[in-house]
Amino acid sequence: MIELERALAILRNVPAGALVETIPLDDALGRVLARDVLSPIDSPPFDKSAMDGFAVRDADDSLQFTIVDTVAAGGVPARTIGRGECARIMTGAMLPPGTGRVIRKEYVREETGSIRVHTPEQGDNVIRKGASLRAGQPVLRPGVIGPQDVGALAGSGIDRVTVAVPPRTAILCTGRKSSPPALTWAPARSMTATAPSFAPSSPRCAAPAAHERAWKISRLPLPRRSKNPSPCATC
Repeated sequence: MIELERALAILRNVPAGALVETIPLDDALGRVLARDVLSPIDSPPFDKSAMDGFAVRDADDSLQFTIVDTVAAGGVPARTIGRGECARIMTGAMLPPGTGRVIRKEYVREETGSIRVHTPEQGDNVIRKGASLRAGQPVLRPGVIGPQDVGALAGSGIDRVTVAVPPRTAILCTGRKSSPPALTWAPARSMTATAPSFAPSSPRCAAPAAHERAWKISRLPLPRRSKNPSPCATC
């Protein structure tokens, strides 16, 4: 054992900065992100509908439109929409070329192959390309990665991240009065619960423990105590 001040001095001389490693996003939950992650794409990557309805040209104030296309979420529009035309569109679907707004389906009466608008639409009901995040902007700053952060990274097309390598800890139970569990009990000794109770907590702190090997250390003969002991780092 060493004096407390000596132990603190050793810690203060440890170089700042952690080792890093790149890991799959599937393994990133609970790890510490080492550097900013920049988005490689705009989010969303295209203009998309905010609701189910009919996509029309921006300046087209017609009250009747011919349905010429249907665009589902994940689908690609088949054609450019002209004046007096519309495309049936689902929430989250890509706006067809030529369109700039969506009339919600509750505001129209659908007829065979066409629609008639019966209630004026106030907004455009469109989520514009890059409205949430522009390419090159940070998706996530350094820190502990939570479930919502994993979702944000995945939504930006990122499947690998650079994280700090977790420190490895050792739990040392010193003293001759204690024995580890499962060893033959000896007179005047008691079974210690310290290592078994602390070790399960260390992975939650991203610091795996090596307490099994530490038992061998704790069973080594200890140096003779001084007549005037000083405070130590393990007291």
